Amino acid sequence: GPDHWPSAPSGVPSSFLFGGLNEDYHSPTDDAERIDVDLLRARVGFADALIARIDAEPEPPTRREG
Repeated sequence: GPDHWPSAPSGVPSSFLFGGLNEDYHSPTDDAERIDVDLLRARVGFADALIARIDAEPEPPTRREG
């Protein structure tokens, strides 16, 4: 499963930001040159904004089904 999957059953809130599949995904030929840098920057910007918003909340997030 996705990298965040071990956290889910224990109730730890998690998020999975994914850049998409390529022909060599998770194989020895899946090299750094395949990284979509613009997409990665967008994902990091989103994660940064999400973390800042969560940090500004008075209560920690809780798990929600669905």
